[in-house]
Parts: sequence; C-alpha cells; structure tokens
Amino acid sequence: VIKDASSPSFDLEAATPHWSGDGSRITFATGQRAYTTVFSYDVTAARYTALTERRTLQLGSQSRDGAVIAVLQDSPESPNDVYVTGPDFRTFNRLTTTNPQAAQFALGASEVVTWKSDGWTVEGVLLKPVGFQPGTRYPLLVVAHGGPAGAYVNNYRVGGLEGGQLWAGQ
Repeated sequence: VIKDASSPSFDLEAATPHWSGDGSRITFATGQRAYTTVFSYDVTAARYTALTERRTLQLGSQSRDGAVIAVLQDSPESPNDVYVTGPDFRTFNRLTTTNPQAAQFALGASEVVTWKSDGWTVEGVLLKPVGFQPGTRYPLLVVAHGGPAGAYVNNYRVGGLEGGQLWAGQ
C-alpha cells in the first residue's frame, strides 16, 4: 500500500528513516534552522511529531524492536560522541568520550541569532570570542552560507573551513 505522507504544514526533508518495530511509525532526523530535529510520523494518524529540540545529532542504528537507538551527538561545548536513547528521545546516555582532551579547550560561547531579510526570518550562529566581555568591541568575521539547501548549525565548531573556535580564541 502506498500512502502519501506529504503535508503543507511539514516542509522539511527526512533523512535516515527508521521504522518502529511494530511498523506504526517512521522516525527520522532533519535539519531545522540551526539544529537537527528528530520527528516521528504516525502512519495511521498521518501526523508528524517533533521528538527533540535544540540538538545536533545524527541517527545511527537501532535495536530490532526499536527500544534502543544509537545516535552521534555534539553540542557547542563538546565534540561528537555516541549516545543511546529510547524511541521517545527524552533521555540520552553517553557511551563514548572520543576526545577527552577537548574538555580542556577554552571555547567561545555560541548563540543562535535571528534577523529579517526580504521579509524572511534568517537565522545564524554567533560565536563569541573566548573570554567575551559585554560592552567590549571585538573584530567581526562573517561566514555567509548560501542556503537554503544547507545550513550552519549550532554545534561543536573546532574544525571546519570557517575557522570557528580557532578565530574565537584569537
């Protein structure tokens, strides 16, 4: 049976879909503004439900019954590690510490900022200098992204071509 799951109220691209053990829903991750959101799609009700918010993660494998799901997850303060969660994505248990030395890095704080441009709300990630003091003037480096097919996300910014934390430390 083929079922149309399109919806005018859901305008995001699904990636890495996983069927639930009982076949009643599909879980997938998608980019949503400066984060990655995990959604479920209830096949019977034809309804999308957000399961996470304000996270950056990638879905990995899941147990046959769908009770345990592995993800790679990072944050602005820590690099990718492997976590496991359940089908509700409420709690995440870290399994690895692949870069323990990263805990010693001095990092600049990041903040998701928005502004209006041509009637659209645009979102960006402001990475502040290490030791940022409000009221102090700092040089500004802007790394523009061409979107909308991709986006910079509010994640661990130590690597990458734009310099991220390297420049924040300068």
